[in-house]
Amino acid sequence: MNPDEQVPHERAGRAPRHPASVDPVMIGSELRDVEIGLRTALHDEAERITPSNRLDAILAAGRVEASTARGHRRWLLPVAAAAAAVVVVGGALVVGSRQTSPPPVVGGPTGSVSTSSSGPVTPSTQPTATGPSTVPTQTASQPVVVPPVSPPPATTSPTTSVPPAVVPTSVPVYYVGTRLGNDVLFREFVVAAVAKPVSPTTKVEAAVRTAMGGVPDGSGYQPRWQGVDLVGSEVKADGIRLTLSRGLSGLSSTRASVVVQQLVWTAQAAAAQGLLPVTFALADGGDTVAPGQPVGRTYNRPTDPAAVYSLLSPLWIDSPARGQVIKAGTAVKVTGVASTNEASVTWQLLQGTKVVAKGAVQADKTAPARGGFSVPLGRIDAGEYSIRVYEESAKDGSVSAQQQLPFTVK
Repeated sequence: MNPDEQVPHERAGRAPRHPASVDPVMIGSELRDVEIGLRTALHDEAERITPSNRLDAILAAGRVEASTARGHRRWLLPVAAAAAAVVVVGGALVVGSRQTSPPPVVGGPTGSVSTSSSGPVTPSTQPTATGPSTVPTQTASQPVVVPPVSPPPATTSPTTSVPPAVVPTSVPVYYVGTRLGNDVLFREFVVAAVAKPVSPTTKVEAAVRTAMGGVPDGSGYQPRWQGVDLVGSEVKADGIRLTLSRGLSGLSSTRASVVVQQLVWTAQAAAAQGLLPVTFALADGGDTVAPGQPVGRTYNRPTDPAAVYSLLSPLWIDSPARGQVIKAGTAVKVTGVASTNEASVTWQLLQGTKVVAKGAVQADKTAPARGGFSVPLGRIDAGEYSIRVYEESAKDGSVSAQQQLPFTVK
């Protein structure tokens, strides 16, 4: 270290140190009293001085230009006075001076202060390419200790929920519509996101959630399960179990029966394992799925044709699906299910409100049985279309049942 930067304090009673390059001067007896007086005064003055915290002064002095700082050295006034007296008396007395506090530290290029969690503050003398630091200098009477930063507990670590992988899959969904003022069920095939690996359980979950969710725009269906969620499902060899968040309320017993059957028919069709009985559980601990429909009951589709006729719409379209895009040049064929008088199905192909084509076909079974029908449209020009099927009353020609789905050819 440069001697101009730090000189250690000397203790009383120890011989003063002289620079090695200066030879001591012999003092005559006539100056012995002067020497003793000067040494005594210097000793007494040094003993009265108590070292103090000089870090503020050191840091402040560090901002002074190096060339100016190195050209000055601070000496105690008593020492200077003593030295002057010796010069006046004989000019030959050399007195070893003692500093009572550390001298200023010459500012380095940065003038910054580095802190350590295990040691005192140390002035930095490392140069930087950008010149003096603009960071304010920190002073402290004790070493600056940086508290350790503990990692957050494992229980509070943020976690990212990764959704399960899904695959778009066509599933059968039953919606609640109306016919002559009564609630009935319509079936559509809907492309839903089915969790992988695809299984009867994941297909049931996707189909039932779709049935309980929002209805397609322009369909006229009724979203009866608003505010109720499917919590989970399970498909086993002896049945299907659906767990709902809660039960429905505020419905008539007739409508309650239809909405419960909506989930039963959807779950059984999606599982595709025959007429597996369906049971319900409620996550909130309730005991009623809907008014008049207790949790403890086992549910299934009705088997009586008259009961089925009352529950399901007499007409629906299976293909093309709602919103399906058909490649231009492909022959278009409409298929569906009917339960109509004399198995008659009337149809219209429309662009907007314009009827492009129309006709009538026969289903393979008549009401109350249910049979399939098809309408071959052939190749049609590119454009936006909808297909409408309906039943006309034999009594007055009014429409007693119908369904209409949009599709696109391009």
